[in-house]
Amino acid sequence: MLPQLASAEGVDPFAWSLLCGAVLAASLRAAAAPRPPVATSAGGPRAPRPAPPPGAAACKKCGGSGRMRCLTCAGAGRLNEPGLPVLPKGANPEWCPDCRATGLESCAACLGEGFRREIGFRM
Repeated sequence: MLPQLASAEGVDPFAWSLLCGAVLAASLRAAAAPRPPVATSAGGPRAPRPAPPPGAAACKKCGGSGRMRCLTCAGAGRLNEPGLPVLPKGANPEWCPDCRATGLESCAACLGEGFRREIGFRM
């Protein structure tokens, strides 16, 4: 049972604080309830990088990351005004088709794996 908020003298501040506290507590309980994960178009996290075979060394070109700066856009992700951090007002970006506006490409030496595989066979 809620206390009477208004009386002949006006609004009871104590009763008002009790009512506001109850509403706040109910909203906090609703916010803290676990929610199911939301499916996005990007999907889940990236697949883990494959483990290097025994004796394989990290790629010297990319330092083992498997990614390098895009040569087409110089790592900016766009083709127009790559030296400017922000485009001038009214200019629309022309996104880089090679790196898909990320500024990074797969390393050509290790094919994006981060380590060099030995190709061929030993005699």
